[in-house]
Amino acid sequence: MRAKIILLLFFLLLFTLASCGKSISREQAIQITQNFVNQNVKFHVGNNTVNKASINILSVLNKNKKWHLLLNVSSTQTGDKKSRLLSVSIDQRTGEIVDFKTLN
Repeated sequence: MRAKIILLLFFLLLFTLASCGKSISREQAIQITQNFVNQNVKFHVGNNTVNKASINILSVLNKNKKWHLLLNVSSTQTGDKKSRLLSVSIDQRTGEIVDFKTLN
């Protein structure tokens, strides 16, 4: 019985250590950010809503167990150009967006 408990604890520890080491890559962070922007950032030009914006990644930093992305999102319709500088932070382990800010 005692051996079973020790074996169970060993596998539990092994599983915990294996899951702690996982993190998303730089490319995955960029893809998560692009998907988020495409789904949630909309520009209004005149009376029209622009659904597809151009996304330009300006920088990607890995700091404090988070991916920090700085991007410029813009769209042009009927000669009117709209542009925003955005900051997105993603939890490196889970891939969840933990912060989103418009900087201008």
